[in-house]
Amino acid sequence: MVSIAEWTTYSNTKALLSNAGQPGYMYPDWKPFSVAEIKKFIGLYILQGLSPSPQVKMKFKAQSIDAINGSDLCSSIFGENAEKRHKQFKSFFAVQNPLLPVPSKATHPNWKVDPFLA
Repeated sequence: MVSIAEWTTYSNTKALLSNAGQPGYMYPDWKPFSVAEIKKFIGLYILQGLSPSPQVKMKFKAQSIDAINGSDLCSSIFGENAEKRHKQFKSFFAVQNPLLPVPSKATHPNWKVDPFLA
């Protein structure tokens, strides 16, 4: 099992190795993620699972702007730069080790989520 602090370190390291914060690259104004910020984005995906929107970024708008998919809670928690920061989060956050071999679906049908179910 991996802690959120380790996920944060991994995400920040992955971003730094891709030169995310260097001028002229994809995210010149990039700043490292905090543990609290990682928790917010994980919560966002839990909310998306419970109350799906066509796109996660729609939740960043207030309900007065988008009455169907908007979320006042997400709008207030994530603030104005939410869409850009979410794009950065999606680029650098990973919860699976790509070096592990994929087991047979016949014997391990839920292999992606097994660590969370244990």
